[in-house]
Amino acid sequence: MNIKDIKTVAVIGAGDMGHGIVEAAIIVGYRVFLQDINQKMVNHGVARIHESLQKRVEKSKVPAQQHEIIKSQLLHACVDLSDAVKEAVDATMRNLGFPMGPCETMDYTGLDINHHANMYFAEAVHPDFTPGRKIIEGTYR
Repeated sequence: MNIKDIKTVAVIGAGDMGHGIVEAAIIVGYRVFLQDINQKMVNHGVARIHESLQKRVEKSKVPAQQHEIIKSQLLHACVDLSDAVKEAVDATMRNLGFPMGPCETMDYTGLDINHHANMYFAEAVHPDFTPGRKIIEGTYR
């Protein structure tokens, strides 16, 4: 895998460092998932990103069209950690040449097959290892 193959990143934490990392990544074209512990924190981080980008637009350092693309396509804010991580994991696997990532595969194969596969692999890894539990909404909910 090459650094140029990375197209999607996840940033955990929308605070001072997190929102700055997100801003740097989206300016150069990465698709970014920004996650924090509650919606208030996420919203605050997103607002700071857009305020900073608007200042860059006013100073002609970022084209207004790029700011619109960032708002509509590149920045994805979430509270649920699995939303941020599963997209990044699937994107990484696609970049490595797989047709889809493990989370997307699980969406196609169904909960029962996924649950039995997890139990099999858990037993092979270590007898004390317990995978995520099967629930109605899916393994990652």
